[in-house]
Amino acid sequence: MMTRFALFFLGWSGFALASQPASLADLPDANPDAELKSFVVPEGLEVNLFASEPMIQKPVQMNWDAQGRLWVVCSSTYPHIKPGEEAKDQVVVLEDTDGDGKADKSTTFADGLHIPTALAPGDGGLYVANSTEVLFLKDTDGDLKADERTILLSGFGTEDTHHLLHTFRWGPEGMLYFLQSIYIHTHMETPHGVRRLMGGGVWEFRPETRRAEIISKGLINPWGFEFDRWGQSFACDGAGGEGINFIFPGSVFKTSPGAKRTLSGLSPGQPKQCGLEIVEDPHFPADWQSTFVLNDFRGNRVNHFQLTPSGSSYIAKQLPDVLASTHRAFRPIDVKVGPDGALYIADWYNPIIQHGEVDFRDPRRDHEHGRIWRVTAKGRPLSERPKIAGADTSELLEMLKSDRNYVRRFAKRELRDQGAAKVTNVLDEWAAKLDISQEAGAHALLEAAWAREGVNAFSPALWRKLWESNDARIRAAALRILSHRWREFPDSMQVLEKAVADENAQVRLWALVVLSEMRRVSAIDLALRLLDLPMDESLDFLLEQTCREQADVWMEAAKKKKLKLDNRPKHLVYAMKSTGRSDALPPLFDALKSGKLGAEDAAAVLAMAGGAADAVQARVMADMVGDAAMVPYYTGLQDALVQSATDRKVVPSNAEETVMNWLSRPEPNVVQRAAMLAGLWKAESARGKLEELLSDPAVRIGAMRGLTALGGVKTRDLFDRLFVESKDAVLSGLMIDGLTSVGPQLAAKRAVEFLGKANVETAKPVLTAFLKNKQLPAVLAKELSGKTIPDLVAVEGIRMVSTRGIQGPLAEALRKAGNVKQMDRPLTGPEMAALVEKVAKNGDPARGEAVYRRQQLLCMTCHAIGESGGVLGPNLVSIGASAPVDYLIESLLEPSKKIKGRLPHDHRE
Repeated sequence: MMTRFALFFLGWSGFALASQPASLADLPDANPDAELKSFVVPEGLEVNLFASEPMIQKPVQMNWDAQGRLWVVCSSTYPHIKPGEEAKDQVVVLEDTDGDGKADKSTTFADGLHIPTALAPGDGGLYVANSTEVLFLKDTDGDLKADERTILLSGFGTEDTHHLLHTFRWGPEGMLYFLQSIYIHTHMETPHGVRRLMGGGVWEFRPETRRAEIISKGLINPWGFEFDRWGQSFACDGAGGEGINFIFPGSVFKTSPGAKRTLSGLSPGQPKQCGLEIVEDPHFPADWQSTFVLNDFRGNRVNHFQLTPSGSSYIAKQLPDVLASTHRAFRPIDVKVGPDGALYIADWYNPIIQHGEVDFRDPRRDHEHGRIWRVTAKGRPLSERPKIAGADTSELLEMLKSDRNYVRRFAKRELRDQGAAKVTNVLDEWAAKLDISQEAGAHALLEAAWAREGVNAFSPALWRKLWESNDARIRAAALRILSHRWREFPDSMQVLEKAVADENAQVRLWALVVLSEMRRVSAIDLALRLLDLPMDESLDFLLEQTCREQADVWMEAAKKKKLKLDNRPKHLVYAMKSTGRSDALPPLFDALKSGKLGAEDAAAVLAMAGGAADAVQARVMADMVGDAAMVPYYTGLQDALVQSATDRKVVPSNAEETVMNWLSRPEPNVVQRAAMLAGLWKAESARGKLEELLSDPAVRIGAMRGLTALGGVKTRDLFDRLFVESKDAVLSGLMIDGLTSVGPQLAAKRAVEFLGKANVETAKPVLTAFLKNKQLPAVLAKELSGKTIPDLVAVEGIRMVSTRGIQGPLAEALRKAGNVKQMDRPLTGPEMAALVEKVAKNGDPARGEAVYRRQQLLCMTCHAIGESGGVLGPNLVSIGASAPVDYLIESLLEPSKKIKGRLPHDHRE
């Protein structure tokens, strides 16, 4: 039997570039030639195989060194080590000794590792992420074999093997950056104290001092990190769906435990991506320069983005893909520009990915293969392989002028290895001769400053030249350096006073980063001056967070007038509101009464009061409602009282007397809210008045809510009587809503009576009333048993249940009551196999797109496919490559087996 769902799936399957194998017999051809033929290569590009098994197996991350060797960390153990098995994962060094674009030498530098996930050559050895620790491996006798193994850092969590510590990246200033993911809980002992990170985030580490700090929190599975030409940093997320994320110290993204507020990525609705690299090499065309390449490993493709500054952040534009494949095992996981200017793509090679949807020991999981692919620009000369290792200081400094990121990056690494004593004097003399009036010279000066940071030798004089640049990108980069060096710079506060007033928003953002590091009253005072210029999301986020997290630093000073905010109402409101603390309210109430606040600031004060006011402050607000000067704020004051009573049971003194006075006032808006407060404050003497007000359409919603809050048999019987007597459908629906709180079973009985005669519009409020908590859907489902309601009402109910992600029997009860047809049994094994075969044979992209765009299904409302569609639900571009076809079918047919990130609508249609 072919259902409408099956037709949808047959069409939908065409959207996935590939799908995972249904059985061992369906495994794709593992020959590298077969995979090479599967590539969809854009015009102007070429692909060749650089390395494959047996040279490497299961590459996880790769990084070059100054000699042009590619270091690859490999884990065939992933996703777990089997009982009795020895740790066997490796670091392999690949070399192309004849320059033909193919590795011809493979050396195992280290083995016996346990699911290593990152590596970075440097400092005369190799840094490796080995499950719960960072190792430093060193070759002491020159045979390219690790002889020494030192544990540098430990205490990283191991709760999930694809969320382990990962993604090593050297920053332009010589620090090592690495990431961890959502399920990891880190408790790391360092010489500078314990550092804890209870979820995803980005770390920075200065090896010579062993200082490790968190610069950003959140993201689900961040697995890709890179800097642009100007020192700004970015990350992508292997389990999120927002593309590239702008990373700055203090930034917090979704899923960070306990976060009060989070930032979003630059491209909401993107598939999950990993392995981030910037292209800065003349081998590629001009329009490729400073663009970013990253991998959609689920969709078997390599993406391409261009970032453009916008305010303090960026706008991302997706460019045509670099590479795509119809091979189901092509899993691009990392990407790097090589010493010849080509793009190198690490292919983890696996028909099965993850271990949430697919069992650890699924026999289809590959543990043997792995490739490195090389992408070049057709008809363009390769870049000359630079001779960086062993170059003298003056030669390395000239390399800092290169238009190739690879050259500049490794020249700084070599300068770092030479050390401060050898480098600094020569570097300063070289920097003094640069023509910084031109962009090239100014950028070379920035590279020189980073090179000094690399040898941990800050130069205030060189830094001041950066700060005086006419290029805002260089001023912003200078402030990033200052965020680590402000204690060593005597004029920090004078510089920052100018920086917070800079015409460029990104310069202002980095000024705020420095100020937030200082934890001083004077720094907060300066930071608040940002409010005098246009704000944007990143600025507002970091300023609010700084004020909130450092309230213990500045609030007492503000109360004692040492931080003078009284004459700056906007600053006062912003700072106090950011704290969310009740002791911040008195000065805000004083400002409100004084008439100094604009409408926006007044609304902010009242919104904060609803979430923070105690009983004493609630009394102050209640008194203001009686003040003629406060008439414009009556609604906001009462709403704050309603919120504080609802959320935290806050009741002011003399509550009953107050609410009775308000119920007699002529303003409907005051009476409406007074009616709600009468119930929330348990003013039983107001019951009679509330019953009268049910007949007034202007205030009856408030009266119903007030009576509901008072509760009891009287309320239940009143609502039931009015339901029976009323011929007004709106009032009847309102009485059912009230009954859901004071008599759920009776409410369900009356609701079924009502729904049996309702149309879709009148049914919606009643259905909504039964979806407001976890218990009510089951109550309504039970009452629907054996009853009949109009099919359109049932369909609307099913839609509402599905869009809210509600589990349980209600959707099924609505289907039966409305006689809505469905598949009433799971597919048998042969039926499943037949459907999978039909999907593989007849999947039609055009048909899939037509189904996706069908207005009745509302797919586009929530789900994007690539760049088309909504962003509420998961992006569906790579769904066919994410899980086996049989799993997808089963998940969509059976609500109990919904896919992670749940598809919100009933996809049986």
